[in-house]
Amino acid sequence: MLACVIAGAGIALMPASMLNSMPGHYQVEAWPLAEKWRWLTTWLIWRRGAMTRQLEAFIELLNAQLSSTD
Repeated sequence: MLACVIAGAGIALMPASMLNSMPGHYQVEAWPLAEKWRWLTTWLIWRRGAMTRQLEAFIELLNAQLSSTD
């Protein structure tokens, strides 16, 4: 993702802490989001038929977290 931004082929949205931990972070300019955009709905998307054990485990963790906050 960051490589595309560095190459001028895109933009990225990520936490500043994540950006700062990535090699090449000094090659991009970061702008904070305005307060009204601070909380957004995030979608988890994957290619049809590409369900892996890791993805299944991640979804299980998300579902467990959601059910524990009900």
